[in-house]
Amino acid sequence: MRLFYGIDIGGTNVKTGIVDEAGQILARSSQKTLAGERSGEAILDSVLAQLETLKKEIGSRSDNVLAAGVGSPGVIDKARRTIVRAFNLPFINLDAAAYLESRLHVPVTIGNDANLAALAESRIGAGKGAESSLTVTLGTGVGGGVVLNDRVYSGFNGAGCELGHVVLVENGVPCTCGRRGCIESYCSAPALIRQTKEAAAAEPDSMLGRAVMSADKVTGHTPYELAEAGCPVAAGVVARYQRHVGEALANYINALNPERIILGGGISHQGQAFIEAVAGIALQEAFILPEVEPPTITAAILGNDAGIVGAAMFAMDNLDDRQRP
Repeated sequence: MRLFYGIDIGGTNVKTGIVDEAGQILARSSQKTLAGERSGEAILDSVLAQLETLKKEIGSRSDNVLAAGVGSPGVIDKARRTIVRAFNLPFINLDAAAYLESRLHVPVTIGNDANLAALAESRIGAGKGAESSLTVTLGTGVGGGVVLNDRVYSGFNGAGCELGHVVLVENGVPCTCGRRGCIESYCSAPALIRQTKEAAAAEPDSMLGRAVMSADKVTGHTPYELAEAGCPVAAGVVARYQRHVGEALANYINALNPERIILGGGISHQGQAFIEAVAGIALQEAFILPEVEPPTITAAILGNDAGIVGAAMFAMDNLDDRQRP
């Protein structure tokens, strides 16, 4: 049985696993990234230490590990196999593949973390059986990945499919990328929190206004909880947010028309009512003729395992592609 290392490097945690060909995680580990305290190489050294522990955990089966996949935020140079820049990590032109290969003695492949999570969802998660899928993550940012014919599509140089940085509102809210009106500025969790606070400030005597004023922390779940409690101001925030998400999905459908759209991230945990609401808006707004079958929009199911599994599958795919005549 062939095995693969799956490495998921995030701004908060570094997660590693040993994964089989079916996507089952045989051993796993997680540690704090400590990005503000470590260099890029020091973070990679922590990855190597975790993998050594996992190898001991599974014993002689570790001899079957054939390759490693690494998922990292940021821009990846596919040809040079480097992390060009990850804005929340100390990675600038980091030759991570060569660094890890020299110590692991197996081929190492680097990919964008959102793309690799999308690969896992497509193959063994909510997208299983679909020829094409789009995974959209609504979290700290808006990310995701495109999978076509069972392979990640990330542009000719590996830096494409930045789903959060498509403009939704002309001259809109400034985005972290430097543009204005990006999908991320309206559909991420911080965007929903901003919208919640703005509505609370405009209606300070409302249930939402009083709750935000007295709360230690406002989250993306706050407006949903208050809308369920009967607050019309919170319900308005939710409706506007879901309208933005639905219109963003409609744009993705018009550009890609994937068979399945998979929604992940913290906001998607609002449940089936959220999925149905944004799906309804997306399918209404998208250019889809009545005679044409529309995409299916559903929730992601792999959770935190998607990054590890997707990285391992990416390693497996690249190994198989190298060996194919």
